[in-house]
This record gives sequence, C-alpha cells and structure tokens, in this order.
Amino acid sequence: MITIDILSALFAFAAGLLWLKSAIVETPKSFAIYVVKPTGNLGQSLGGNPMGGEYMGHAYSQDLNNLANALIAQSKTSGYAAFCACAAALLQAVSITIHAIIL
Repeated sequence: MITIDILSALFAFAAGLLWLKSAIVETPKSFAIYVVKPTGNLGQSLGGNPMGGEYMGHAYSQDLNNLANALIAQSKTSGYAAFCACAAALLQAVSITIHAIIL
C-alpha cells in the first residue's frame, strides 16, 4: 500500500511541476497587426496573400489585447494553483516518509 502512496505523491509532484511550467510561458502583452497591399508581378492581386506586398501601415485590436490580458491573468492563477499542487505533493511525501520511519 505504501508503494501506491509513494507513486501518488510522485505523480502529483510531477503534475504540479508540469502545470507550473505551462503557467510561466510568456504571453504577449499586445499583438502587432500589419496592413499589406498585395501585388503580383504585373500589378495584379495575389488573391489576398500579402507575400511581396506593399506595406500600408499597422492596426490595433482591443479584442486581441483583451485576449492577451485574459491569458496573462489565467496563467498567473494557474501558476498559483500549480504551486499549491507541488506543495501538497511534497507534504504528502513528507507524511509518507514519517509514517514509514515510525511504523
């Protein structure tokens, strides 16, 4: 039975570490949007593909910035939860060790 407890603690700790790793991924604070006028070899449209087109300017999207802010907040909350999961797994491992030594 102690083997299951040890495996449980190890997997919980690994899950917490992976969760924490996913939570600290850098997320952009804003998104660059470039406006390009597509042109072909003979001045013809490329069918919407901006490769080789003429730079016309840049744009701004509040929706994308709102998404970035939501992802940042979600990531921070996820990081706190991952920290708690790691701490719980470590405490479980300490408890198992103490019980194994006493018994």
